[in-house]
Amino acid sequence: MTPEEMQELARAMEAVPGLKGIDHRDVRRLAALLRDQPEIGSIELKGFFGTGVVITPTSNGIVAA
Repeated sequence: MTPEEMQELARAMEAVPGLKGIDHRDVRRLAALLRDQPEIGSIELKGFFGTGVVITPTSNGIVAA
């Protein structure tokens, strides 16, 4: 994710009602975490104003072809 894409994502999230508590720096850190840690499958913000965070790991199962 490029810095421009991170800024665009942060601006889009600021426009969503109920997500006013999310700061641009937080979005940047979450995007960097997803990029740098491939074992993290997703990061979900929960609760009012993004007060809760759920981190879901990727599946470690081996897929047979």
